[in-house]
Amino acid sequence: DPGSVIFYGERLRLPPKPYALLCLLAQRCGSTVTYTSIDEIVWPGEKVEPQQISAHKSTLTRELGKAATRELADAAIVTDPRYGLRMNLKPERVCLRPAVGGRETSTTLRAHFAT
Repeated sequence: DPGSVIFYGERLRLPPKPYALLCLLAQRCGSTVTYTSIDEIVWPGEKVEPQQISAHKSTLTRELGKAATRELADAAIVTDPRYGLRMNLKPERVCLRPAVGGRETSTTLRAHFAT
């Protein structure tokens, strides 16, 4: 189910762009993804400003906060000022489930944060 995420054991449905952003950050868990990379991967062929990416990050953390708390969601996806975004979870606690054909359809985020 594209856009489907499990966070703190609760299934949520995300809008397409916040979901794509989440998948990108999950693929590079623990590493900062630059705003330029996010723009090129999530919005290919378009020019998106960091403020627009931040708005999608806010949508993402607001939705994830429905399963836990907004504070936990904010701690899971952090901003490196003027540089990019980082998923602040231990990589072994993030699982992208491939669908038929190898495309991600569900991202499972468990409640273990990187230290």
